[in-house]
Parts: sequence; C-alpha cells; structure tokens
Amino acid sequence: MVVQYRLLQKKDFPEIRRVALESWRYTYRKIYPIKMIKERVAAYYSDQGLIKAYQSTVKKSAWFCIATSRRKIIGYSHIRKRKGSWELFRIYILPPFHHQGIGSALVRRGEKFLRSKKARKYLVYPNSRNKSGIRFYQTMGFIQNPSKYQDSTHPCFEKVL
Repeated sequence: MVVQYRLLQKKDFPEIRRVALESWRYTYRKIYPIKMIKERVAAYYSDQGLIKAYQSTVKKSAWFCIATSRRKIIGYSHIRKRKGSWELFRIYILPPFHHQGIGSALVRRGEKFLRSKKARKYLVYPNSRNKSGIRFYQTMGFIQNPSKYQDSTHPCFEKVL
C-alpha cells in the first residue's frame, strides 16, 4: 500500500469529518455514547474550525497533514500552538490502517515542522481511558508530565525534540 502525505486543503473538509467520525466511533466506543461522539465530531470539525485550521496551516503557524491511500484520506494529524506551548492537538487513523506506520510517519513529519519552528518540546492530552492512544504516544517517546494536566480526564504527555 502506498501512502502519500500532504497538507490540508479546503476540499478535504467533508472527508476529514468522515474520517473523524469513523475514528472517534472506534476509539471512544467504550468511553462515550454514540450520540455524544456525533455531537463532538460535529462541533470539533465544523467548517469554521476546519477553516481556522486550514488558514493556520497556510500561514505556517500550525500544521495539519493528511495521509491518503488511493486518493482517499485515511488519517490526519494537527499540531498547533496553544497557551504558548506546541501541542499535538489531534491524530487519527482509520481503524483498518492501524499498525501500519501511518501514525508514526505523521508524528515524524509533524516533528520536522516543529523543529522548523525551533520548538524544543510539545505536548499531547489524550483521554485517560484511551489506552491504545496512550501506548502509541509512549512508544513515540512521550513521557507523562503530571504537573501539566489539562484536567482529570486528560493527562499531559510531553516529548522533547
């Protein structure tokens, strides 16, 4: 399977929402009711939110990269700066494409962007019940930082570049 990577384009918004919903349904199926998943995806991936992510990516003040196979989006990663710190805001891969190195490739590409911005570290705040996500971040070199918890359900993990 050939996977290609490119930055977010406006035409991608509907497909990003589709990938988000399918990924969230899989990732959070034992954490949130389906109604809540649909509501959160609708809110977090609204046109307004995706336009903001797109504009920030174009200005190079954020990074939103998508992974494609056979011209279909199969995953994406979004890095942004918030409250003075760089953060891996979201990364999702469609379930049939898990464990194929796509998430790792997105992280590595994101880190290249971060180094271009002279970042020394970045953060991620996974849901505490998302055990597979936490294992992925730890495999990628993130270390839990209890002093920077966002809230009780979203521990902070930090990676030094």
